[in-house]
Amino acid sequence: MADRAEIIQFVKDRLGFTPNPETRFWWDTGMAGLDAWTFMGEFADRYGVDMEGADQAFDYGDSDVPLADALDRLWKRITFRPVPKVNHFTIDHLVEVANRKKWFDPVRSFR
Repeated sequence: MADRAEIIQFVKDRLGFTPNPETRFWWDTGMAGLDAWTFMGEFADRYGVDMEGADQAFDYGDSDVPLADALDRLWKRITFRPVPKVNHFTIDHLVEVANRKKWFDPVRSFR
C-alpha cells in the first residue's frame, strides 16, 4: 500500500516541489493544462490507477486559459453534465486513490 511519504516523494520527483497536507492540487502548485495531464498519467501508470471515466480528475484548478475554464463549467451546468464537487484535491486524496486503484472525486470540505 502506498503511504503519504511515498506519494509526496513521487510528487517531488515529478513536479519539483514538496507538497504538504494542505497543498491544493492544482491551485497551489502553479501547474495547469498539459503539465497536470502528464502528471496524472504518470501517477496512474505508477500506481496502477484506473482513470476510466475520470475526466473530472483533470478539472481541478484552472487550465492555461481561465476564461475557457469558466465557459466549460457553465456549459457543463447548462447541459446537465457533472461538474467537480470541489475545486481541488490534496495529497491525502492521492494516497487514497493510489490505494483504491481507481480515481474518485474528493468529498467537499467546508473549512
